[in-house]
Amino acid sequence: MRHRRRGRAGEQVAGVAALAALIAPAARAQTVTVTTDATGVNPVNLGLQDCIDNRSIVFKWNLNVTPTASDTVRIFITKDTASCSATSEPTTAPSPPLIQPTTVQQSDQATATAKQLLLDLPNGCANTEHKATSPFTVFFCVRRTTPPSVLGGGGLSTGTLQVNFALVPPNAPSPPVATPGDSHLRMDWTSNDSGDQTYDVYVVPTLTPVDPARRARSKIAGTNTDVTNDSAGNALVNDRDYDLFVRSTDAFGNNSALSSPASHGRPIQIDDFYTHYRSSGGSAHGGGGCSTGAGAGLLAAAVLVAALFRRPRRDSTERSRTTTSFTGARRRGTSSRSTTRRCIRLARCSSASPPASGRTTGRGCSPARALRRTTTPPSTSSLSVSSPATGWTGSPTDIGGSPSSPTRRWD
Repeated sequence: MRHRRRGRAGEQVAGVAALAALIAPAARAQTVTVTTDATGVNPVNLGLQDCIDNRSIVFKWNLNVTPTASDTVRIFITKDTASCSATSEPTTAPSPPLIQPTTVQQSDQATATAKQLLLDLPNGCANTEHKATSPFTVFFCVRRTTPPSVLGGGGLSTGTLQVNFALVPPNAPSPPVATPGDSHLRMDWTSNDSGDQTYDVYVVPTLTPVDPARRARSKIAGTNTDVTNDSAGNALVNDRDYDLFVRSTDAFGNNSALSSPASHGRPIQIDDFYTHYRSSGGSAHGGGGCSTGAGAGLLAAAVLVAALFRRPRRDSTERSRTTTSFTGARRRGTSSRSTTRRCIRLARCSSASPPASGRTTGRGCSPARALRRTTTPPSTSSLSVSSPATGWTGSPTDIGGSPSSPTRRWD
């Protein structure tokens, strides 16, 4: 009987030891989650102005387990994660020291300032070695320690959150190049720093001081933009000179100096298609100032000739008025036949290129009588032709129609 009791006691001790062996590694495997309200679990980035203002950062942590009465929690600022998970104190301490938690809770928080987080960085906020492309990095560390117990050895769990400092602003972008438009300017520039994230654009009347707080456009992701107003919010005015500047910003909120020297831009009024065409690089020259497509022009010419020969019969009063019109044309030294030929030539002109500078539609054929430029060839139902010699105006559908359908106009 005594042997049986001893055997059962030994089994109970072995079971407790096995349970302790399972619990102890589980306690050590727990990790602490460290966050901030602004960045969550992502790194905290601090720029030069944050350092100068000695910005305060509230770090929050969760032990992810209910602590015991014998647990302790310590917070540190370390230069690497290994120092956080060690059992000894870090060799470098912030100044002034961090305020340690007085009680152990599953969730808690603590505040650290930018200058505490800098530790022993040479020259502090005035350091000139670290910029967005090579920041100075530290870690806010939370270390929970569980002392040994009858169930096994003590446990250590840690959590860190990375903090980066960039204390040198980015290089200024190149001066922007302005392309003028009607009441607006297109601006293109080049980045001079790989740490650039966004850009601010400043547009002010020439020789007007720049207020960094007032921007024409801000937080532009690319290296070009189109502006329609100046930095004061006023619409750009054609033929007025403006000074143009660009400023870049890195991921830490550091702003570069303004681009230098100042660029200049002047919006211009664009009146017609041909100015747009030439400013966009068009170089072709027209063939006499006419303005319809080749196919439409030939069609119009054919319709015009047919209209002259197939126009409806007119009463004696109309013949008399026509004779008077022809007589007037002869007195002006222009025959109706030559005038008609000139209009036909105008109708044959191609729209593939704009008219050359200074070209006219020709004497005897006013612009109203010549076919005007269209972006697509006109349909026969909407095409309008006229005879300067006779004053007749109509469309292709009028040819061969009833005598009353065409619209007649007499000069």
